[in-house]
Amino acid sequence: MAQNVQIKGRVIVYTVLGCPSCMAAKNKLARLGVPYVEVNLDDYDSQVMQTLVNRTGKRSMPQIFFNGIFVGGYDDLATLTKDELQVLVDEVIHNAVPPSAPVVPCIGAMTMGSSLAEHRERDQHASVVEDLTSSRLIQTHRRGIRLYRKSFVAEEFVQWLSLNEKYSYDHHGARAVGEELLRRKFIRRLTREGDHNQFRADAILYRLLDDEEWEALNAGPVSLSIPREAVELSKALQVLMKKIYAQYVSSDGKTVDYLGIARDPNFKVVESVACELQRARLETLSREETMAFFINIYNCIVIHWNARMGSPAGLLSRSKVCSINIL
Repeated sequence: MAQNVQIKGRVIVYTVLGCPSCMAAKNKLARLGVPYVEVNLDDYDSQVMQTLVNRTGKRSMPQIFFNGIFVGGYDDLATLTKDELQVLVDEVIHNAVPPSAPVVPCIGAMTMGSSLAEHRERDQHASVVEDLTSSRLIQTHRRGIRLYRKSFVAEEFVQWLSLNEKYSYDHHGARAVGEELLRRKFIRRLTREGDHNQFRADAILYRLLDDEEWEALNAGPVSLSIPREAVELSKALQVLMKKIYAQYVSSDGKTVDYLGIARDPNFKVVESVACELQRARLETLSREETMAFFINIYNCIVIHWNARMGSPAGLLSRSKVCSINIL
């Protein structure tokens, strides 16, 4: 097959990030000297994917077109005979792109994982959280034989907030703020009795999430911004992580430079935003949305672990890979 083929038509390869078959297909076309246009579906909104599925009836990747001729995936491309492949190459060499061929999506359909780093509006109770963090309410308290470090008593919080001149809350308003801090997952209840989703302005102990001694990968400063929708957040994290991963995987897809990933500036963005998962609200999600959420973050967790901790050496280490805070 001639190298650096000049073509009138177009070869489109639809791909997703982190796909070995996609990489193999691109490598094969490169060896053949056939120019191609890559459409990475992770860079576009879901409608682009749906349009492709409606056309081909397939969701697996890659999907390869020579002008309007749908070849299939990598296995289909790899099993073509020399003559069959030559027919396809001749099609794009001699014929312009027909109206029936798929079009390259416009830039307006793109979704940018980098939007994860954009400034987000602060939660309306962020100042209360900051003031509570530095207050004298946070102490070690005893309940029975157990000590609860870095905790506070609910009734003391209500009194403190209602007397704080910076705010204009009466006792009822201060209690309502406590309920909101619990609902928005800035704090969590420590003692077991009663409903953990209800804020009780009595001797019940609570703790700021920032004061938890988590060992999970996404442990870190709790975001004071208005939280994103859980599925949106997990999907955006997955897309950005895959983009980083694609830069450090070998051309044959067999090795990954995890040290390079750990040093990548965009990986810092991923780690920062992953802390938002601590406040992700899953209780309002449907079963399908919950499944989508965990599927989206699974690969992120595995890549995150390998980049920060190295490959797990045994069963115990592997069991810790999926340790992540979602209250």
